Amino acid sequence: MLSSSLQAEYIEVLKSTENISIEVSDDDLIVYSRGAEPPAYISYIGALHSGYKVRIASTTEASIHILPYVEHNKVIVFSIEHRDVRALNTVITASLLGVRSILVAPQQHEAYEERAKLRGVERVVVPSRYPLLASSVIALKSIPKLMGLRDERIRREIRELSDALKWIYERYSDIIGESREYDVIAYTPSTKPGAYYCKASNNIQPIPLEAILDLPRGVKALVFTTTVEEQEFKDVILSSKVKGIELYTITLNTDPVTAGFYSILVAIALSGKII
Repeated sequence: MLSSSLQAEYIEVLKSTENISIEVSDDDLIVYSRGAEPPAYISYIGALHSGYKVRIASTTEASIHILPYVEHNKVIVFSIEHRDVRALNTVITASLLGVRSILVAPQQHEAYEERAKLRGVERVVVPSRYPLLASSVIALKSIPKLMGLRDERIRREIRELSDALKWIYERYSDIIGESREYDVIAYTPSTKPGAYYCKASNNIQPIPLEAILDLPRGVKALVFTTTVEEQEFKDVILSSKVKGIELYTITLNTDPVTAGFYSILVAIALSGKII
Protein backbone atom coordinates (compact mmCIF):
# COMPACT_ATOMS: atom_id res chain seq x y z
CA MET A 1 0.00 0.00 0.00
CA LEU A 2 1.28 3.46 -0.90
CA SER A 3 2.15 5.37 2.25
CA SER A 4 1.06 8.98 2.64
CA SER A 5 4.66 10.05 3.28
CA LEU A 6 5.95 8.48 0.06
CA GLN A 7 3.12 10.04 -1.95
CA ALA A 8 3.88 13.42 -0.32
CA GLU A 9 7.55 13.15 -1.31
CA TYR A 10 6.53 12.24 -4.86
CA ILE A 11 4.20 15.25 -5.11
CA GLU A 12 6.97 17.44 -3.70
CA VAL A 13 9.23 16.41 -6.58
CA LEU A 14 6.53 17.12 -9.16
CA LYS A 15 5.90 20.59 -7.73
CA SER A 16 9.60 21.42 -7.44
CA THR A 17 10.13 20.73 -11.15
CA GLU A 18 7.03 22.49 -12.52
CA ASN A 19 8.94 25.36 -14.10
CA ILE A 20 12.11 23.52 -15.11
CA SER A 21 12.69 22.17 -18.61
CA ILE A 22 15.44 21.46 -21.11
CA GLU A 23 15.55 21.84 -24.86
CA VAL A 24 16.27 18.65 -26.79
CA SER A 25 16.96 19.05 -30.51
CA ASP A 26 17.99 17.08 -33.56
CA ASP A 27 21.65 15.98 -33.60
CA ASP A 28 22.12 16.42 -29.84
CA LEU A 29 24.51 14.35 -27.75
CA ILE A 30 22.85 13.21 -24.52
CA VAL A 31 25.35 12.32 -21.82
CA TYR A 32 24.99 10.69 -18.41
CA SER A 33 27.33 10.72 -15.48
CA ARG A 34 27.46 7.83 -13.00
CA GLY A 35 23.99 7.20 -11.60
CA ALA A 36 22.22 9.55 -14.00
CA GLU A 37 21.29 6.93 -16.60
CA PRO A 38 17.52 7.18 -15.86
CA PRO A 39 16.92 10.79 -16.98
CA ALA A 40 19.37 10.48 -19.86
CA TYR A 41 17.61 7.44 -21.31
CA ILE A 42 14.16 8.98 -20.84
CA SER A 43 15.38 11.97 -22.83
CA TYR A 44 17.04 9.73 -25.43
CA ILE A 45 13.99 7.52 -26.09
CA GLY A 46 11.74 10.58 -26.27
CA ALA A 47 14.01 12.22 -28.83
CA LEU A 48 14.11 9.06 -30.96
CA HIS A 49 10.32 8.87 -31.03
CA SER A 50 10.27 12.52 -32.08
CA GLY A 51 12.24 11.56 -35.17
CA TYR A 52 15.48 13.16 -33.99
CA LYS A 53 18.93 11.80 -34.70
CA VAL A 54 20.50 11.79 -31.26
CA ARG A 55 23.32 9.92 -29.60
CA ILE A 56 23.78 8.85 -25.99
CA ALA A 57 27.04 8.22 -24.13
CA SER A 58 28.71 8.25 -20.73
CA THR A 59 30.77 11.26 -19.72
CA THR A 60 34.05 9.48 -20.44
CA GLU A 61 32.88 8.23 -23.85
CA ALA A 62 31.68 11.70 -24.75
CA SER A 63 34.80 13.58 -23.62
CA ILE A 64 37.42 11.23 -25.04
CA HIS A 65 35.88 9.35 -27.95
CA ILE A 66 33.04 11.46 -29.36
CA LEU A 67 33.32 15.22 -28.86
CA PRO A 68 36.80 15.64 -30.39
CA TYR A 69 35.78 13.80 -33.57
CA VAL A 70 32.02 14.12 -34.17
CA GLU A 71 30.07 17.35 -34.51
CA HIS A 72 26.81 17.80 -32.60
CA ASN A 73 24.21 20.52 -32.30
CA LYS A 74 24.64 20.62 -28.53
CA VAL A 75 25.57 18.49 -25.55
CA ILE A 76 23.20 17.81 -22.64
CA VAL A 77 24.87 16.29 -19.59
CA PHE A 78 22.83 14.76 -16.76
CA SER A 79 24.31 14.41 -13.28
CA ILE A 80 22.84 13.77 -9.83
CA GLU A 81 25.98 14.62 -7.84
CA HIS A 82 26.97 17.90 -6.15
CA ARG A 83 30.65 17.52 -7.05
CA ASP A 84 30.80 15.85 -10.43
CA VAL A 85 34.16 16.44 -12.07
CA ARG A 86 33.44 14.15 -15.04
CA ALA A 87 30.22 15.94 -15.88
CA LEU A 88 31.99 19.28 -15.52
CA ASN A 89 34.86 18.17 -17.75
CA THR A 90 32.42 17.01 -20.42
CA VAL A 91 30.51 20.29 -20.67
CA ILE A 92 33.73 22.30 -20.59
CA THR A 93 35.25 20.10 -23.31
CA ALA A 94 32.18 20.72 -25.45
CA SER A 95 32.34 24.46 -24.86
CA LEU A 96 36.03 24.62 -25.73
CA LEU A 97 35.20 22.87 -29.00
CA GLY A 98 32.55 25.47 -29.77
CA VAL A 99 29.57 23.24 -28.98
CA ARG A 100 26.68 24.55 -26.92
CA SER A 101 26.60 22.65 -23.62
CA ILE A 102 23.99 22.27 -20.89
CA LEU A 103 24.61 20.77 -17.46
CA VAL A 104 21.46 19.35 -15.88
CA ALA A 105 22.44 18.75 -12.26
CA PRO A 106 21.93 19.86 -8.65
CA GLN A 107 23.77 22.97 -7.50
CA GLN A 108 27.47 22.18 -7.80
CA HIS A 109 30.33 23.18 -5.54
CA GLU A 110 31.01 26.90 -5.87
CA ALA A 111 34.31 26.36 -7.70
CA TYR A 112 32.64 24.01 -10.19
CA GLU A 113 29.84 26.48 -10.87
CA GLU A 114 32.38 29.23 -11.46
CA ARG A 115 34.37 27.14 -13.93
CA ALA A 116 31.21 26.24 -15.83
CA LYS A 117 30.12 29.87 -15.96
CA LEU A 118 33.50 31.04 -17.25
CA ARG A 119 33.28 28.54 -20.13
CA GLY A 120 29.76 29.56 -21.10
CA VAL A 121 28.11 26.37 -19.92
CA GLU A 122 24.33 26.67 -19.57
CA ARG A 123 22.83 25.41 -16.33
CA VAL A 124 19.58 23.67 -15.50
CA VAL A 125 19.61 23.37 -11.72
CA VAL A 126 17.86 20.24 -10.45
CA PRO A 127 16.18 20.37 -7.00
CA SER A 128 18.71 18.72 -4.73
CA ARG A 129 16.59 16.78 -2.22
CA TYR A 130 15.59 14.02 -4.66
CA PRO A 131 17.80 14.66 -7.68
CA LEU A 132 17.37 11.34 -9.48
CA LEU A 133 13.58 11.45 -9.60
CA ALA A 134 13.55 15.22 -10.17
CA SER A 135 15.88 15.04 -13.17
CA SER A 136 13.81 12.15 -14.57
CA VAL A 137 10.63 14.23 -14.32
CA ILE A 138 12.38 17.13 -16.06
CA ALA A 139 13.56 14.81 -18.85
CA LEU A 140 10.05 13.41 -19.35
CA LYS A 141 8.42 16.84 -19.44
CA SER A 142 11.01 18.06 -21.94
CA ILE A 143 10.55 15.46 -24.68
CA PRO A 144 10.14 17.13 -28.10
CA LYS A 145 6.92 16.99 -30.09
CA LEU A 146 6.27 13.36 -30.98
CA MET A 147 5.70 11.99 -34.44
CA GLY A 148 2.21 10.74 -35.26
CA LEU A 149 -1.09 11.31 -33.48
CA ARG A 150 -0.07 10.36 -29.94
CA ASP A 151 1.59 13.62 -28.93
CA GLU A 152 -1.45 15.17 -27.23
CA ARG A 153 -2.25 11.94 -25.39
CA ILE A 154 1.29 11.75 -24.03
CA ARG A 155 1.26 15.45 -23.07
CA ARG A 156 -1.99 14.93 -21.17
CA GLU A 157 -0.53 11.89 -19.42
CA ILE A 158 2.52 13.90 -18.37
CA ARG A 159 0.31 16.69 -17.03
CA GLU A 160 -1.51 14.16 -14.84
CA LEU A 161 1.46 12.49 -13.18
CA SER A 162 0.24 13.18 -9.63
CA ASP A 163 -1.80 9.94 -9.55
CA ALA A 164 0.77 7.83 -11.39
CA LEU A 165 2.52 6.37 -8.34
CA LYS A 166 -0.81 5.35 -6.82
CA TRP A 167 -1.75 3.68 -10.11
CA ILE A 168 1.51 1.71 -10.12
CA TYR A 169 0.82 0.40 -6.61
CA GLU A 170 -2.67 -0.71 -7.60
CA ARG A 171 -1.73 -2.19 -10.97
CA TYR A 172 1.32 -4.20 -9.85
CA SER A 173 0.39 -4.98 -6.25
CA ASP A 174 1.00 -8.71 -6.74
CA ILE A 175 4.75 -8.21 -7.19
CA ILE A 176 5.19 -5.00 -5.20
CA GLY A 177 3.57 -6.58 -2.15
CA GLU A 178 5.96 -9.54 -2.10
CA SER A 179 9.03 -9.24 0.12
CA ARG A 180 11.38 -10.95 -2.29
CA GLU A 181 15.11 -10.55 -2.87
CA TYR A 182 16.15 -10.33 -6.52
CA ASP A 183 19.63 -11.12 -7.77
CA VAL A 184 19.38 -9.03 -10.94
CA ILE A 185 16.93 -6.81 -12.74
CA ALA A 186 16.61 -7.30 -16.50
CA TYR A 187 15.47 -4.44 -18.69
CA THR A 188 14.34 -3.70 -22.22
CA PRO A 189 15.47 -0.52 -24.03
CA SER A 190 12.59 1.60 -22.77
CA THR A 191 12.65 0.30 -19.17
CA LYS A 192 16.35 0.85 -18.56
CA PRO A 193 15.63 3.91 -16.34
CA GLY A 194 13.73 1.81 -13.81
CA ALA A 195 16.42 -0.84 -13.71
CA TYR A 196 19.09 1.74 -12.94
CA TYR A 197 16.86 3.33 -10.32
CA CYS A 198 16.69 -0.11 -8.67
CA LYS A 199 20.46 -0.20 -8.70
CA ALA A 200 20.59 3.15 -6.91
CA SER A 201 17.84 2.39 -4.40
CA ASN A 202 18.28 -1.34 -3.70
CA ASN A 203 21.70 -2.17 -5.14
CA ILE A 204 20.20 -4.68 -7.59
CA GLN A 205 22.43 -5.27 -10.60
CA PRO A 206 20.79 -4.21 -13.89
CA ILE A 207 21.38 -6.26 -17.04
CA PRO A 208 19.92 -6.17 -20.58
CA LEU A 209 17.06 -8.65 -20.87
CA GLU A 210 18.88 -10.78 -23.45
CA ALA A 211 21.72 -11.29 -20.93
CA ILE A 212 19.54 -13.40 -18.61
CA LEU A 213 20.46 -16.40 -20.75
CA ASP A 214 23.97 -16.13 -19.31
CA LEU A 215 22.73 -16.51 -15.73
CA PRO A 216 23.02 -19.78 -13.79
CA ARG A 217 20.06 -21.90 -12.75
CA GLY A 218 18.17 -20.69 -9.68
CA VAL A 219 18.91 -16.99 -10.06
CA LYS A 220 15.95 -14.74 -9.23
CA ALA A 221 15.51 -12.08 -11.92
CA LEU A 222 13.02 -9.24 -11.93
CA VAL A 223 12.12 -8.35 -15.51
CA PHE A 224 10.94 -4.91 -16.62
CA THR A 225 9.37 -4.97 -20.07
CA THR A 226 6.54 -3.35 -22.04
CA THR A 227 3.71 -4.66 -24.19
CA VAL A 228 5.44 -3.10 -27.19
CA GLU A 229 8.74 -4.89 -26.54
CA GLU A 230 7.77 -8.22 -24.95
CA GLN A 231 7.22 -10.04 -28.24
CA GLU A 232 10.79 -9.19 -29.24
CA PHE A 233 12.09 -11.07 -26.17
CA LYS A 234 9.60 -13.94 -26.06
CA ASP A 235 12.26 -16.50 -27.04
CA VAL A 236 14.69 -15.20 -24.42
CA ILE A 237 12.12 -15.41 -21.63
CA LEU A 238 11.04 -18.92 -22.63
CA SER A 239 14.62 -20.20 -22.87
CA SER A 240 15.55 -18.73 -19.49
CA LYS A 241 12.59 -20.42 -17.82
CA VAL A 242 13.56 -23.75 -19.37
CA LYS A 243 17.07 -23.18 -18.02
CA GLY A 244 15.70 -22.83 -14.49
CA ILE A 245 16.02 -19.08 -13.97
CA GLU A 246 13.26 -17.68 -11.75
CA LEU A 247 11.60 -14.77 -13.55
CA TYR A 248 9.22 -12.26 -12.02
CA THR A 249 7.93 -10.02 -14.77
CA ILE A 250 6.39 -6.57 -14.72
CA THR A 251 4.96 -5.67 -18.13
CA LEU A 252 4.12 -2.00 -18.54
CA ASN A 253 1.17 -1.34 -20.85
CA THR A 254 2.33 2.18 -21.63
CA ASP A 255 3.81 4.14 -24.50
CA PRO A 256 7.58 3.55 -24.93
CA VAL A 257 8.12 7.28 -24.36
CA THR A 258 6.63 7.16 -20.86
CA ALA A 259 7.63 3.56 -20.03
CA GLY A 260 11.00 4.64 -18.67
CA PHE A 261 9.38 6.94 -16.13
CA TYR A 262 6.76 4.38 -15.13
CA SER A 263 9.51 1.81 -14.64
CA ILE A 264 11.10 4.27 -12.20
CA LEU A 265 7.80 4.45 -10.31
CA VAL A 266 7.77 0.65 -10.09
CA ALA A 267 11.30 0.81 -8.68
CA ILE A 268 10.13 3.38 -6.12
CA ALA A 269 7.23 1.13 -5.13
CA LEU A 270 9.57 -1.85 -4.72
CA SER A 271 12.10 0.04 -2.61
CA GLY A 272 9.87 2.55 -0.84
CA LYS A 273 12.56 5.16 -1.54
CA ILE A 274 12.62 8.38 -3.51
CA ILE A 275 16.13 9.52 -4.33
